[in-house]
Amino acid sequence: MTALRPAIGVVTGLGFEASCLRRNVPSPEHFPVALSGGDPLQALAESRRLIAEGAVGLLSFGTAGALSPALAAGDVIVATSVVGDSGGAIAAEQAWCDMLAAAASAHRLAPHLGSIRAVERPVTSPEEKSALYRATKALGVDLESGAVARAARNAGLPFAVVRVIIDPAMHAVPPAALAAMKPGGRIDYAGLAGALWREPGQIAGLLTLARDAAIARRGLGRAAALLGVLTG
Repeated sequence: MTALRPAIGVVTGLGFEASCLRRNVPSPEHFPVALSGGDPLQALAESRRLIAEGAVGLLSFGTAGALSPALAAGDVIVATSVVGDSGGAIAAEQAWCDMLAAAASAHRLAPHLGSIRAVERPVTSPEEKSALYRATKALGVDLESGAVARAARNAGLPFAVVRVIIDPAMHAVPPAALAAMKPGGRIDYAGLAGALWREPGQIAGLLTLARDAAIARRGLGRAAALLGVLTG
């Protein structure tokens, strides 16, 4: 990785999240991107690699599932902390949170500030989302932010989390959507077709997810365009 300093290492889960950031972020040379493929262990390894290669801070960027029923597809979360399985929270860099929230507000993105729940596997059902929300009051849930927070804390570096809702709390994520994920965070269209052939009843849920994903992509692009505030 060759990047100009200050470099803020960015960890994403899926290929479209990384592509969206690279297309929209100002001065992409300041934001080297690592792709974890939705694997928390890989996210931790990539976070550590970015730090070893000179990153002065880390950013968890991409989509998230909503835990709060108040959030809709496309809503932006600027996380003030990351809550793990043990219930303990790691605070994000306050100055970065303030800058990101101010930039989002100035561009009419109406950011939601609060905690995000880190998990080791996808949370797909409304019932599980509701249970996590009752237990933690976290706004959303994702697979990468916990690894980013731990790596940054252990290295004594700042971190931030910017996540856009892709599936609202009341929507289930169809199993076919998970079956379609390739290692590296790209889409396995043959796997998707096979899953739908076996269970065609998932089509309605996938169409809802596709609609929400299109909204989330637009939100990601707008959010990525704000990240330049972190490097001045």
